[in-house]
Amino acid sequence: MALMAACIGASAQGPAGEPPSEQPVRTLRDTPLTQSADGRQTLKYLVSCALPAGARVRHANGGDAVVLQGDLGLAPAWLDRGLDAAEELAVSACIFARTNHFARTVRISLRSDRPSAPAGLRADAPEQAAFDRFEAAFFGNLFAAQPRAYVCGPTLDVGQRNARERWLASHSRVCSLVIGQHAGRDITACGFIHVGECVAPNLTQEGIDHASSAIGVFLPAADGPGLDRMP
Repeated sequence: MALMAACIGASAQGPAGEPPSEQPVRTLRDTPLTQSADGRQTLKYLVSCALPAGARVRHANGGDAVVLQGDLGLAPAWLDRGLDAAEELAVSACIFARTNHFARTVRISLRSDRPSAPAGLRADAPEQAAFDRFEAAFFGNLFAAQPRAYVCGPTLDVGQRNARERWLASHSRVCSLVIGQHAGRDITACGFIHVGECVAPNLTQEGIDHASSAIGVFLPAADGPGLDRMP
């Protein structure tokens, strides 16, 4: 997936007559991601995660021009250059957090406690009240030569864990649920590596500390075995 690191062109200009209050629509360089439905969906979320609200990029889908919207702003400089190492981790965490095994749209709240987190990852009081059940935190690197996706969860006893599995399945959120093992590691329904509880030692994987890039997912307020904050 390293091909994603620099696919937005810096030289494209916005269309003539565009309102000055709008940012120019930038044009994506050629990328295999635009050649398949799955690739275009991935690209949509890459743009949404990386670029801030108001930023727009376009690509050709057959004979039609498709405009993608920025949202969270985890790597706003991606408009003009490739992602640096920290931005790769931040955008990857966002993509993993938004992955849905069933390709269903589910309302979630993405959050980070780090002071430098962009506004899109800082929930205000109403959002915290509306989404008060902690699902898991996601991290890794989608752009590495060998992509890695990790997830950690809250501390639960056996009874809570079983109830949590049923609760998450009922919300169509199963990427944090372990279904088996591979090479001695717990693997979730989405193929992510489950590292256990969300504690500092588990956020360092293969020598990389993901503490500053991990993104927590919270689900809507409802009866369910969750936590009211990221551990």
